[in-house]
Amino acid sequence: MKFDYSFVDLDYTIFDTGKFEDEIWAVFSSRGVSRKDYDETYKQSLCTVNREEFDYNFQEHVDFLRERGYELGVNVVEELNKLMEKSHLFPDSIDFIKFLKTISTKVILLTAGDLKFQEEKIKRSGVWQMFDQVMILNGHKDDYLQSFVDRGCKILFINDSWRENTALRKRFPDLLIIATDGPHGKRDNDAEKAKLIYLPTLTDIKKYVLGIE
Repeated sequence: MKFDYSFVDLDYTIFDTGKFEDEIWAVFSSRGVSRKDYDETYKQSLCTVNREEFDYNFQEHVDFLRERGYELGVNVVEELNKLMEKSHLFPDSIDFIKFLKTISTKVILLTAGDLKFQEEKIKRSGVWQMFDQVMILNGHKDDYLQSFVDRGCKILFINDSWRENTALRKRFPDLLIIATDGPHGKRDNDAEKAKLIYLPTLTDIKKYVLGIE
């Protein structure tokens, strides 16, 4: 099956954000931050404008912890930035992107978050040039996809977020959505009710797509 556009998400989809978050926690933990304060400020810094828009960055997270009285030192953001020098892609991410390029006219990386922060993650992961286009939104992926659906484009959408996927399924009943089942994936039987397809890995998604006639 050939698609006009394949859209693929970044965090928890091709980028192992769980591993990345563990490394962020290790930096703060080594400076005496409690797990409770880390978790609360991490969640606080994910969406500072509203719960529908993502804007996490290291400086913001550090500032929230300093407001709680932590003296983190002047080099903490620099140390956190160095975490991006390591690879955080899933083992099958590169192969999966290459596969998408063989079945799609265009492959677009569609992610939500702070523009500069997401740009750094993508560029340092070495995958920016593999995509025909990189789109970094604050949120509302359904709004972005509307024009493609209106034009009748044949679309494959790969994304982990249960909240985003259910919103997309409600708005676009015929959109082919296949999801990686990470920490923000399916919830009990809601995925089945919403007619969403959740699979364990990108390799499993590749096999599933190859089986579509």
